[in-house]
Amino acid sequence: MKRKIAAIIAADVAGYSRLVEENEEDTLRRFIAASQVFKSLVQDHYGRIFNTAGDAILAEFPSPVEAVRCAAGIQTRVRELNQSQPKNRQLLFRIGVSIGDVIEHENDLLGDGVNIAARLQTLASPGGLSISHWVHEQIAGKIQLEFRDAGWHSVKNIAKPVHVFLADIGESAKPFVSERPVQPKPIKREVPRTVIVSVAAGLTALSIAAIMWQRASRSPSTEIVPAAITLPATPKASEPAPIAPAPTPVATPPVTTPVTPPVEAALPKPVPEQPATVAKETTPAREEAPVTAPASPVTAATPPQPAPSPSFSLPLPTQAQPAPNRARSAELCAEIRERAQLGDITTDERLMLRTGCK
Repeated sequence: MKRKIAAIIAADVAGYSRLVEENEEDTLRRFIAASQVFKSLVQDHYGRIFNTAGDAILAEFPSPVEAVRCAAGIQTRVRELNQSQPKNRQLLFRIGVSIGDVIEHENDLLGDGVNIAARLQTLASPGGLSISHWVHEQIAGKIQLEFRDAGWHSVKNIAKPVHVFLADIGESAKPFVSERPVQPKPIKREVPRTVIVSVAAGLTALSIAAIMWQRASRSPSTEIVPAAITLPATPKASEPAPIAPAPTPVATPPVTTPVTPPVEAALPKPVPEQPATVAKETTPAREEAPVTAPASPVTAATPPQPAPSPSFSLPLPTQAQPAPNRARSAELCAEIRERAQLGDITTDERLMLRTGCK
């Protein structure tokens, strides 16, 4: 098989089946006359007819310029033959021209170059031409024939779309009506600015709506709240500290009353937040040195209780008591009263306040 580059013309009679059905003999006679014109012009432009099938004619040319010139001449001569016929009986060719790599086999040509030319002729108007963009590039500025851009077309059994250019020749040419949808050109197109602005505005609106919805649906537990700073509670000066419950009295031998140093300040010091039992345990640290009670104690009567009360001696201020002992009892009572305000007092001292410190 021999390969070569060739310009191919594919021609077909428009409405040939209808013309044959209306008047078979007249149609065949006029078709033979048009075929003779076709063959003569092909030879004049250095081409050859390599295949015919019914009303279809295929010819090859060594140059696309010669192929287009031949096609234009055929359409002009055929139009002259149809002048004596009414419009519905005119025999008009559709011609397609393409260029490409073809295979030569027994004086016949095969390949995409032939197939594309056959598909292009279906896009031409009766009496007009249809050429590919490869042919249009080769004949630019060499033929005085006006072509219009018909866009990209997907043709039968051809994978890639073909860019088509059309030309109408003579008064018999009809407006072009595409038999297949026009495909967009495979070129980069700029997006209109209005579309970009609209898309950007839409995205911005969606973002704002999403943020507002997220804030509205957020639960209180997910909100960030500054942590509160907790300060240790300081008891007020006017409110005494809570008094711890007194233990149940147990029968014990007589004990001496300890003497604590005078309180430095009338206001209580800040007490840390701890259970009452812990505060009670820290108070014995204030007891420093026990002091022996005066020599003449007075036994105080205890109220009736289910358990025996411990006996102890308390100095009572009397007229017969010496002056130093009365002063000592007054100081002791004053200290017990101060500690009673602070809640730091024992059962024995509470009893002394009831009986001896009056």
